[in-house]
Amino acid sequence: MNDKLQDKVTNVLGKDYKLHFDEEGVDVEFWSPAGEDMTAYLRGDTLKELSQEAMESYDSFDPDDHAAQIYHAKEYGTEEQQRFYAGAPASLEDLLEDAKAIKRTLKDIVDKLEKAAKKEGK
Repeated sequence: MNDKLQDKVTNVLGKDYKLHFDEEGVDVEFWSPAGEDMTAYLRGDTLKELSQEAMESYDSFDPDDHAAQIYHAKEYGTEEQQRFYAGAPASLEDLLEDAKAIKRTLKDIVDKLEKAAKKEGK
């Protein structure tokens, strides 16, 4: 990712998210209310492309599935999976609320990038 686009992304997302840039794009890191470390991997050469990638992440994230996977891993997973998710809430309801918060955060990333892309396009 070129320096100019890095600066734009930093101005749009840098106050709210931890950003990791590479040649292909940016990894947007954030933490859920329950402390899950999440990353949106966005690849592109323009704000519009990055916003489209963010929308794909948002669209593909299923809070029900996410919560169920963690719950299952905590209860029935391998010893390694149980250790990995040891700090996650034990309640399926709490896991689902956390997953819904993750979905809202992904939408926030989409909205900020789309707004910046539209502003840039004017």
